[in-house]
Amino acid sequence: CSRTGPEGVDGTFQRTDSQETPPTPLFDEDVSQPLEDFPRVEYKGDGWEMHLRQPNKKKITGQRFWKKVFVRLVNQGDNPVLQLYNTKEDKDPFQELPLQACYSVSDIGAQQFDAYGKIFTVKLQYVFYKERPGVRPGQVTKAERLTNKLSQFAAYAIQGDYQGCKEFGSDLRKLGLPVEHAPQ
Repeated sequence: CSRTGPEGVDGTFQRTDSQETPPTPLFDEDVSQPLEDFPRVEYKGDGWEMHLRQPNKKKITGQRFWKKVFVRLVNQGDNPVLQLYNTKEDKDPFQELPLQACYSVSDIGAQQFDAYGKIFTVKLQYVFYKERPGVRPGQVTKAERLTNKLSQFAAYAIQGDYQGCKEFGSDLRKLGLPVEHAPQ
């Protein structure tokens, strides 16, 4: 009796190169491009013309105005620095801000620019604390009781125990969960 297949003469399997396998119609060729480095550390442009809210601190909002500035992003050593200039041609910045990991950029908003229109705004914010939703101790025990009741309900439903299903609905109401009756 002779057998044919991927086995060799001595009964061991022969290894085949994956390029020898026929192409599968299930997948397209991979034509993806490598991703751009993130964060992008090399900026080739001069900078950006923007408006800065002046004065920085809110005193009387009627006295605040938008000042045209030129913003450059440069590296000083390994650290990126935001430099603010009065004009694009200025040699020395009037303000420098070394960027750190604790800064975040706000969502784009809109504020009043003048009597005739609005201006799109972003804020560079120093974030020293960010509140994250937590779980209070009372919520955990309530969730545990609910999961226990759910497993009991599943057992009642499998057994066809109508009375047990009604008790489950009553228990849900005791746990403070809204239960609505839907007409059958």
